Amino acid sequence: MKNTKLIALILLLCLCTFSFSVEVYLLENKTPPEKYKTLGDILYVHAVTLLDAIGARYEWNNASKTLVVNWNQNSILFSNNSQTVLINNSPAYISNEPLILDNRFFLPLLETCKLFGLRVVTKEGQVHVFSEISYLLYYFSIPDGYAFNFQLPVNFVISEQSEERLLLDVYGSMTNRDWFLTNARLGIDRIQVANSTQDTLKAFIRFEIVTKPDRQAVVTQENGTLWIRTQNRVIPEIVVNTKNKIVIDPGHGGIDPGAIGNRGTYEKNVVLSLSKAVKSYLEKNDFIVYLTRENDVFVDLKQRAIFANNKGADLFVSLHLNSFEDISVQGVEVYYYPWSEESYKIRLNRLYGALSEETVKAKVQRKLLSTNQSKKYAENIRDTLQKSGLSIRKVIPGDFAVIAYTEMPAVLIECGYISNSNFERDLQKPEVLNLLAENIAKSIQNLF
Repeated sequence: MKNTKLIALILLLCLCTFSFSVEVYLLENKTPPEKYKTLGDILYVHAVTLLDAIGARYEWNNASKTLVVNWNQNSILFSNNSQTVLINNSPAYISNEPLILDNRFFLPLLETCKLFGLRVVTKEGQVHVFSEISYLLYYFSIPDGYAFNFQLPVNFVISEQSEERLLLDVYGSMTNRDWFLTNARLGIDRIQVANSTQDTLKAFIRFEIVTKPDRQAVVTQENGTLWIRTQNRVIPEIVVNTKNKIVIDPGHGGIDPGAIGNRGTYEKNVVLSLSKAVKSYLEKNDFIVYLTRENDVFVDLKQRAIFANNKGADLFVSLHLNSFEDISVQGVEVYYYPWSEESYKIRLNRLYGALSEETVKAKVQRKLLSTNQSKKYAENIRDTLQKSGLSIRKVIPGDFAVIAYTEMPAVLIECGYISNSNFERDLQKPEVLNLLAENIAKSIQNLF
């Protein structure tokens, strides 16, 4: 018995010794010991520490205990204590699940780095994380433009686009020199190429492409080559559309159930049915209506807003159900974005990355105007719903991502408290759900 206890004590000491013998370096920076842990032989890293180091954008959902990471044009969703990872809504599997430890979210370091395309080198008890950088090697002329050859395959994002100017960000890449090209024959005023930063973990090359008014740039990539071609500008036919465009956003979805009632009713299912009914009613009244999701799938919060922005919507309405520990609480709440220029600039950086001062100024001004309109719309929606007999709790500002990232007037409606047993029971009745949808649709219709 004594021998057994002695062996157990020795094993425990060995395990503790191992956990303190590891040193983690993100790029060249040593990570504090409390930011990583070893469980058995698995090394975990504090998620925020890793993501901040590599410059990734992320959003934590405390209700569902999920983390959405946007990295190199990919959306990756991690769930606490789950080996299933969603990459652009497609499931993938990792051997070691993320965990909440000491009230912080930790990721298995080696598998996470593999997902992100980061390089890990382990030597003498030290773990170093590097980024695989693709260097711009050279360029050559082609009949209708230029081709830029990189060391490794690259991904690019169009961060800004106007009629004559295109900003292109090539992530995970660097150049050893700046480039400046011009070609009057092809209508290229300039192609300017430079590093965004010297930090290799956050590196990307920015291409600024400016063309003459009658030409436009077309960019493609194949393997390690980026092709920039010019062509005669296509002037689109102007179609006058007098119908108002509305984007309805059914909250949550997929692995994110939202609030769950005492009877087992899922918020994600109710708001999807509700959104479809609102859409149907508005379309019958000559509105163009889009849904951010039409089935039970998870959609990243930023992608919902980007979807609405790309549609050129006149109004964005996100539908949800609320929950509270006091089951007697009931009523509708309407939220609008609380204006803060500083906060919105941070949001812009998360959504688009680095933007020119001119672009930021224009987007800030546009958001300020839409925020003022959002508050008026929220109050009008409240008034219409109140006249229909619904119990209204309040109209208040709320810093929710979906109404923060949208460029048009936007509101978020908490349609009631699913934690209230009577309301949850009523939601099972089609006539109640349809009446709620009709009243919400009328409140939207009255705005135009």
